[in-house]
Amino acid sequence: MNKDDKDMRNTKAIGLTLCCAYGATYPHNFGQYPPTDAQIETIAEVLAIISRELNIPIDIQNIMTHAEAADNIDGARPHAPYGPQNGCERWDLYQLQDYDGQWKSGGEVLRGKAIWYQQNR
Repeated sequence: MNKDDKDMRNTKAIGLTLCCAYGATYPHNFGQYPPTDAQIETIAEVLAIISRELNIPIDIQNIMTHAEAADNIDGARPHAPYGPQNGCERWDLYQLQDYDGQWKSGGEVLRGKAIWYQQNR
């Protein structure tokens, strides 16, 4: 592993994005264009496919939201945290409503859905 691999969080990463949340404010106001159910389900399906095809486990060490990576919750990269738990510079999908309507960690919701799609499709 070279210095760039160790120090740069996006090295060898796959980034997925949603076109939504214009005008959003932390943490539950997604603005006039919140992520739709179809977007959340589709990104979970994509995560399941990527996981299966590239043999990447669906866990916090391998699949996380921008907010989780910014807060360095996996402890993988030496950087000062700057996510919702540390200043809120990056809070993308910090929380999402789960199937039961409760606000939960966005990463946990997406990983849970991806695991479901992996096991049921």
